[in-house]
Amino acid sequence: MKKLVSIVLFMLFSIKAVAAPQLLFSIDKHEVAPGEQVNLELTALTEQYFVDSPKYSMPSIANAMVKQERPSVLPGYTYIDGKKYTSQRWSIQVYPNKVGVFLIPSMEVSLYTVGNDLQSVKTELKTKPVALMVKSPEEMKGNVAI
Repeated sequence: MKKLVSIVLFMLFSIKAVAAPQLLFSIDKHEVAPGEQVNLELTALTEQYFVDSPKYSMPSIANAMVKQERPSVLPGYTYIDGKKYTSQRWSIQVYPNKVGVFLIPSMEVSLYTVGNDLQSVKTELKTKPVALMVKSPEEMKGNVAI
């Protein structure tokens, strides 16, 4: 009995703990002129591997055109602090039509990874909303990025 308990404890502690998938979200510009392209970059990371492409909806933004110029998801690997992660990257483009403050709403993303039992595991994640300032070209004079 003591040996059985030892084996069970050994098995429990030797199972690799896998962190949940992560979603990174960034925007390339926070201040633009009307009609200027803004790229929303999304990167999904996991210690396991993905079994399917991410599922997501395009954000709806009043007075802006939202599209995905390259609908494909780019698979790859990323190293963070010396640790290897499987990654999926994609981007969405936003073209605001007028001057003002635009809110890019949070987006829901479903990721599909392999679980410890080799079955597909669905993880639901959300981005945070982001503000975008759209100024007239006259207002932007003198705001040259270096």
